[in-house]
Amino acid sequence: MDWQQFLQEQAEKRDLSLEETETLLKRFPEKDRHIKTEAEFTLVLNEGIFDKKYQIGVEAVTKRMQEIYKKFQADCPKLKQSYRGKLGILRQFLIEEYEKTTTNIKKRCVLGLKGNYQQAQEKITEITQHLQTFLNDDTLSIAKVEEGSIIIIVESSQRDYDQIKKSILIGQKIAGFPVEYVIDEWQDVCRRMLKKQTQLTSNSVLRRAYCNRDLIDEDLFVDLALVQPKRDRASQYQQDIEPDRGSQFYTRQEEVVEKRFVYPEFLKEVISQRSQKNIAIIGEPGAGKTTLLQKLAFWLLQETDDLVIWVDLAKLGKLGNQPLDKHLKEDWLDKALIDATEQIKADWRKKFDEGAVWLLLDGLDEMGDTARQSLNFQGWVTKAQLIISCRLNLWQANPSQLWDFQTYLTQPFQDEQMQQFIQRWFRNLSGEKQD
Repeated sequence: MDWQQFLQEQAEKRDLSLEETETLLKRFPEKDRHIKTEAEFTLVLNEGIFDKKYQIGVEAVTKRMQEIYKKFQADCPKLKQSYRGKLGILRQFLIEEYEKTTTNIKKRCVLGLKGNYQQAQEKITEITQHLQTFLNDDTLSIAKVEEGSIIIIVESSQRDYDQIKKSILIGQKIAGFPVEYVIDEWQDVCRRMLKKQTQLTSNSVLRRAYCNRDLIDEDLFVDLALVQPKRDRASQYQQDIEPDRGSQFYTRQEEVVEKRFVYPEFLKEVISQRSQKNIAIIGEPGAGKTTLLQKLAFWLLQETDDLVIWVDLAKLGKLGNQPLDKHLKEDWLDKALIDATEQIKADWRKKFDEGAVWLLLDGLDEMGDTARQSLNFQGWVTKAQLIISCRLNLWQANPSQLWDFQTYLTQPFQDEQMQQFIQRWFRNLSGEKQD
């Protein structure tokens, strides 16, 4: 809560009139600054009022201040006892009340720990005490422990997310449980939404057949190649074609590969460096585009302070011609912030303005032509980093749809990669230990 909001609440609490509220807000414009004399204050109140008959005089200001002092006397007895220095007494009272208010606000962050959820539940007191001792913060408490991986919602009135993140290192053990990530409340909102949206049909078969295992959680990575569209065939054959060479016109032309990346290189050189603002991931059906996008989403939440918003373009397309910005404001935001605090709701546009948001848009090929046009990358949405996935054939048919995007083509697994994955998958399934 900022200073002016605090003053507004104080005015409402004591039933100040509109004129008295205006006087309070303008007499104490900042926590560390106030207007000392009535003469100076009348200049502030009369700013922009040129007709003298509408201007407020010193006498009227003094009368308003006397009424304000009376309404604060119940909570600040010194105003009743003193005849002089009431302005200073009121100012000091307001500062002290403001500091009490801000000190008592619980700030939240989220710790992801590796280990068994049931064991963490049993050790919740030990985890809390460990954090309090390590951070030297008796106000710290654990509001909630979520099932699945161990997700601890930490609250403190002394330390904020930045302070906790600087103090706790990834891999450090808290009561025996290694820290996997530390994220703030906004990132937790994104994580929750992402968890809901990653229950995909393609993975549900694996989960049912293989004890709830999911490809997103596996050590499985798709390599990528930065590509340019193939040259237009018509420009290659501007003259008559010999009959025996005519079939070449219909032969699939390979994309021009500029550079190949293994997954860790892609994270380091492209994602971490933010070397491109708009990225397209293209590939054949089943090539791993959606799984790759999901892996990128969770990696960004754990390794950066940015927000990640996942949009299923197939579902968006079914909503008609709803523009992307309208969908984010009216649909995604409403669902995401049901239980959120007012503070993080107010941060929504600020995050976009700071370029601290990644929009991950999955399945451009699953939208109709009209719906694709309604995506409308304009306005505040363009301040986000964009990663979009699309089938190869749509891009081949019309590369101009992604003309402002750096395009990366998913690469097929090599034989060695397939063998390694098969061995890991079935070894883990049987409970055997890896070498």
